[in-house]
Amino acid sequence: LKVSAAIFGGYFVAMLLQIAIGSHVKQLDVVVITSAYISFLLWVLFMIIPFTFRNGWKAWGLYLIIISVCSVIIYFGDVS
Repeated sequence: LKVSAAIFGGYFVAMLLQIAIGSHVKQLDVVVITSAYISFLLWVLFMIIPFTFRNGWKAWGLYLIIISVCSVIIYFGDVS
């Protein structure tokens, strides 16, 4: 569970975090350029976090909470 949370959960959290930030920024071209690099660095960070937990379910729980919060932010984001 830790490995799957690190690979898949970390990827989804990194991408949704970038999309949530991008949904509130007016200059989308800058977000697209920088998100490619920042999302990879965030993915590496989020791949390390599950291995600090004793239980893989807790890592998945944390990632699902972050994914849910980012999804709500994206849903209510203001892109004009």
